[in-house]
Amino acid sequence: MEKILNLILEKLDKIENVQAQMQSDIADLKVNQIKLEKRVENVEVQLTKVIEKLDNIEKKINDIEAINATRHTEIYMKLENMNEDIIFLKHKEHQTEEDLFKLKLKIAK
Repeated sequence: MEKILNLILEKLDKIENVQAQMQSDIADLKVNQIKLEKRVENVEVQLTKVIEKLDNIEKKINDIEAINATRHTEIYMKLENMNEDIIFLKHKEHQTEEDLFKLKLKIAK
């Protein structure tokens, strides 16, 4: 009988040891979970900051694109005006050459 009782006590000790180890493991898991939650929270904060910075960069790029579009339009208009001016100057040059030719003809007579 005493032998059976000793076996039961040994088993009970093993169960208690396993239970104690499991409780220790659970406590460690809880600590690690809290650490992970803090790290995830920090990552979320950093991610929010990165997203805000990306939004700012996107806004700046859009602003620059709008400015560039306006500048391109202005440059195109200036080039058009220059083209018209060049055509006019060529016309005037031709008229001047024609007038010079007529004057040379009069002088030659």
